[in-house]
Amino acid sequence: MSAMINVNLTLPFPPSGNHMYKHTRQGHHYLTPIAREYYKSVALIVHRHCGSLELATPLEVTCTLFPPDKRRRDLDNAWKVVGDALTKCGFWMDDKWIRKLTLQWSEVQTPAVASLFIGNYVEKETTL
Repeated sequence: MSAMINVNLTLPFPPSGNHMYKHTRQGHHYLTPIAREYYKSVALIVHRHCGSLELATPLEVTCTLFPPDKRRRDLDNAWKVVGDALTKCGFWMDDKWIRKLTLQWSEVQTPAVASLFIGNYVEKETTL
């Protein structure tokens, strides 16, 4: 059995996925300064809180987003940025380990944040 995982993280609210990458005329992709800064901020928070865990076990994740204002936003776009940041900083080996993902919006808040709970995924037995 793998170790018990019970992690609560409060991360900065993610920038739009549309602002993470730029493209050159030659078709190359690169991270924008906004993306590099966000990834750096997440890495600092994660490493201070729990180091580089490189988790490789089934996980359950709950992500509650507290936006900075009432503008329309895409929930899964925001999660993609957060999830990629956690992969990039070595929190988990790959987001393929997420077996259950709950995403939800909450009220507008200053500062805007992404509040996460990450724990072991426990498969529930089903009966027919």
